[in-house]
Amino acid sequence: MPKKNAKIIIILVVFALILFGFAYYYFFLRNIAPEITPGIDETTGLFPSGEQGTSGGSTGTTGGTGGVENIPVPKYRKISQKPISGGVITTIADKDKGFAIRYQDRATGHIYETWTKSMKQERISNTTIPKVYETLWNKSGDSLVARYLDGETEDIVSFYAKLIKKEKSEDLKSDMYSLNGSFLQKNITDVSVSSNGNNLIYVLKKNSGSSIINSGFGGTDGVNILNSPLKEWLVEWFGGSYLLKTKSTYKTGGFVYKLSNTGNMTKLLGNITGLTALGRNDGTGLLYSESINDTFNLFSMETANRKITKTNKNTLPEKCVWSKKNNVAMYCAIPSTVPSGQYPDDWYQGFVSFDDTVWIIDTEINLGNIIIDPSRYSEEPIDGINLTLSEDENYLIFTNKKDLSLWGIDLTPEPLRESPAD
Repeated sequence: MPKKNAKIIIILVVFALILFGFAYYYFFLRNIAPEITPGIDETTGLFPSGEQGTSGGSTGTTGGTGGVENIPVPKYRKISQKPISGGVITTIADKDKGFAIRYQDRATGHIYETWTKSMKQERISNTTIPKVYETLWNKSGDSLVARYLDGETEDIVSFYAKLIKKEKSEDLKSDMYSLNGSFLQKNITDVSVSSNGNNLIYVLKKNSGSSIINSGFGGTDGVNILNSPLKEWLVEWFGGSYLLKTKSTYKTGGFVYKLSNTGNMTKLLGNITGLTALGRNDGTGLLYSESINDTFNLFSMETANRKITKTNKNTLPEKCVWSKKNNVAMYCAIPSTVPSGQYPDDWYQGFVSFDDTVWIIDTEINLGNIIIDPSRYSEEPIDGINLTLSEDENYLIFTNKKDLSLWGIDLTPEPLRESPAD
């Protein structure tokens, strides 16, 4: 009898253990999702795509315009509600909608499109590239270079991508694009796009210094222009040459050189504290700022005769863009006031923020006209950077440094109105 009871007890214990194991799996383990490592999709070589809704694109997700096409476009408008990494006014044109504006969302890498003459706005790519801090576009807006930091190595990663239109299906009610591309070399510390949108000039950081390289927009056909023992260069296009700049602070002098395609360097400016500069499109002149007495001054310089003129409006070169039609004119975001500070350091580091109006300035006659006073149109003050003009120079976009949102200004001259007869 005791043996029989022992067998029964053993059977009951085994049954209880099986039942407990089943219950533990059902209530605790069954709903745990498998761990997914973000990164490149090895089957396609692309970044993993985000979830796509039944309508394909997400209309007006960041712009808040809801795809409404019949609402009149205001002269001054906020295009994106969320931070962006970079935008462009493309050469894609429509007789009714104007030029297409494309930008990349900073958090997700999704790409959105709106128009200079239409409030319609929609997501056109849901390929996810997390935490993009800078996006450079070619002129046509069908290719980009997205830049971000590698989360593990802290290397600077530059990803070239071309927008490839997907075939429409019942689930795709609007045009959607995938991103097809490849990685450029790691640790490109600075990069600039040529005025024709087909080439890059960039600084490649190395253990022993850096190299200045000219390449195709996708990083192809790279030509080494210069090897330097310095690592912290900034570079931009300067007509048929390049503008090579050292990084400067409010208490250290900076230098600017003209760099030829053969690697010859000609000093244009030297040992100027807080020096930042912006070259004219054709390479005939430049803007530069100098820090002095807890503020800064803006100057224009003609490279042929080295004539220097202090401008009648004060701002930083990073807040300007040269005109495409008039090589001595520039559009600038001008601070209403400049508080005392250590410039440009305090502004770069976010200790100081400006409230701007937008002007056009003729550097030849040193006069300017106001284009927009944002306070008349919006309660949101702007600290404008990354100013970009359309090909016909009838539209301007910029990023608000305060929240990295994208804004647009219609520059089309307003028609004259007849005054009533006296």
